[in-house]
Amino acid sequence: MFDTAQLFNAMLQNAFRGTPLAAVMSGVNASGVAAADGVALLANLSRAITGVAPAAAGATIHDEDAKALLLAKAMIAAAKADGTIDEDEQLNILNSLAEAGVSAAARSWVEQEMAASMDLDALVAEVSDPQLASEVFTASLMAITVDTDAERSYLAELAARLGLRRPAAEAA
Repeated sequence: MFDTAQLFNAMLQNAFRGTPLAAVMSGVNASGVAAADGVALLANLSRAITGVAPAAAGATIHDEDAKALLLAKAMIAAAKADGTIDEDEQLNILNSLAEAGVSAAARSWVEQEMAASMDLDALVAEVSDPQLASEVFTASLMAITVDTDAERSYLAELAARLGLRRPAAEAA
């Protein structure tokens, strides 16, 4: 297997490139604070975006590797929202993973996910509670620039399928 946290952090860092959140994910921000754990950062962002409060400490336990993989899958699925991940998008993703030092096994997994057909049913089936639903939606939103009807429709469908009450259009 490979380091799923490193993979997800690299994907999140790529998604945040060019934004103030990029400094948080790149190692050390302006205040000298160590890089954030991408999964923890996403949990906090998801509350602001979806309105779903984090679970009480210890109330929900997720396997962190499985969670990081699910969030990475959600980001890749969102990148396919307009029908495909074109060659430039693929190169951007793979180059950012290489820059982050992600293993060949992790890059291979990403390539397989990008090549596979999008299966929203399978993605949603892996979501076990409202907090994880919120994080899956937030990871999806962070992965793309929502500038097409297909992307807006995908996020609205994802939010509905995840049972999120706040419409995706509000967040996007």
